[in-house]
Parts: sequence; C-alpha cells; structure tokens
Amino acid sequence: MIIIGVRWDICKQLEFDDPSDLNYVFPTRNEPVTLRSTLKGIINDPEEVEVWLDNCRLSASYEQIKVIPKGGPKNLRIIDVLPEYEKFKTDFNLRRAGWDTTCPTLTCRGQQLGISGVHHPDFDRKFTIAEMKRIMSLPDDFRFSGTLNDKATRIGNMVPPLMTKTIMGSIYGKVLSKIYPITFNE
Repeated sequence: MIIIGVRWDICKQLEFDDPSDLNYVFPTRNEPVTLRSTLKGIINDPEEVEVWLDNCRLSASYEQIKVIPKGGPKNLRIIDVLPEYEKFKTDFNLRRAGWDTTCPTLTCRGQQLGISGVHHPDFDRKFTIAEMKRIMSLPDDFRFSGTLNDKATRIGNMVPPLMTKTIMGSIYGKVLSKIYPITFNE
C-alpha cells in the first residue's frame, strides 16, 4: 500500500478545502502494464529454471498449482478453480499470474524457494530472478549477489523504481511544483 500525505498548510496554499481534493495527486494510467509485455523477450538461465521447477515439484503446494489453469489472461488462486478450498484458508498467496494483467505483488517471503507465492503463467514454477527483475522494473543487467533466496528476498522487499518515479513525478507535478517551483539548469 502506498499512502500519500500532504501537509494541511500546503493544502491551504493550493486552496484544497476537502481531503478528497487530493485524489487527483495519485497517478493514473489508462493501460495496465501487462505481464506479457513485461516478460517479452526475457532470457532465462536454463539451470536456474530447473532449480525453480524442481523446487516447485517438491513443495507442498505443487498439487494445488498444477490444478490452476496455465496461460490464462488473469491472475488465479486455487479457490478460483476449486471454491471448496476457501474453508482451508491455506496458501492464501499461492497464485498463478495471468498474461494480460499486472503481476500480483512479489513479496520477500513469497518468492523464496519452498514457499507459496506467485507462479509463472505457463509453467509450474515461480518466476526466475531475471523475470522478477523485469516485473520490478529493474534493468536486465542489474546484478544481485547471494543465493536464489537472497535475491528473491531483496526483490520482494523493494518498491519498483519506475512506480516510485511515477508517484514522485505526480506529487511534484501536481503539488510541490505549485508551492516550490524548481528550475533546472542544463
């Protein structure tokens, strides 16, 4: 969750009378960034793919992820396919990502080996590090050190840089620039 707050004295300067006047500060996007467009042309390390596949096959959630249809347009959970699973309240973060929507949130624990998390739309495995970097808007050549779990944890702990840039640009353009205009010299 991202919360944007604006001091009341700044609201008064901008002649905002009601908190709902701030709704326009949140950035808007007409078209979502789909997983399909995000992962287009991705190059994965075949050995790493095997590690993720093997780990999924050995996990307690393997039988559940196999039931969730592959290649779909939207994100799905086991209860979307088998509603009777709702009563068990298990694997609440086990999901198969959909190609034509935004990816569900990648969390620091959820993307580690051996734990339920967001799975690839077409394969019974979680995302590779290369795929997670793309989803989080990191450049393909961005390097992490450590184990797969170390890397997945760091990715899951971050706020995507392009999302941060968009939010900050909106706050600056719609609020701060009106109070504190900055000129940039070339």
